[in-house]
Amino acid sequence: MNIGILSDTHNQLSNLISCITTLEDRHVQTVIHCGDLVDEDLIQYFMGFQLIYLFGNTDMNTSTIQKRVQHLGNGSQAGYHFEGVLGGKRIFAAHGDVEGQISQAAQSKLYDYVFYGHTHRFKDESRSKTRLINPGALGGIRRESCSFCILNLETGALERFEVPDKG
Repeated sequence: MNIGILSDTHNQLSNLISCITTLEDRHVQTVIHCGDLVDEDLIQYFMGFQLIYLFGNTDMNTSTIQKRVQHLGNGSQAGYHFEGVLGGKRIFAAHGDVEGQISQAAQSKLYDYVFYGHTHRFKDESRSKTRLINPGALGGIRRESCSFCILNLETGALERFEVPDKG
């Protein structure tokens, strides 16, 4: 099972469309977005995906975001964090702006994967039995190239895709 992992879109529609096109080309069905989409109108671009959306610190209209995500169907959901099983793997995901939340999830040894955003920096590291992945950012403050990831939950293979920033 391949899943898309992205974060920190910050209204960069062209970067989001480039990302969505790649996810569709790779037959990804489930997307975890680690927050800071900012404009809830961008949720419509996730039609056809199961979207797990985590509110970020710049997502001001969380109730509207939640309604629009649920309207997508396919088991889509939104909240401040996600704990669940996908492809047989235990997953925790959050935006990453709540101090200590990500490190506590990783140290708990309850999860195979912890996904987060907020820093606008790509990261892939293992702590004990838990792998932490930050896909980087699709928009906002440029700390490095814009990026997102596709993870194969069966093999653990992670692909990072850089998006030419048009925003």
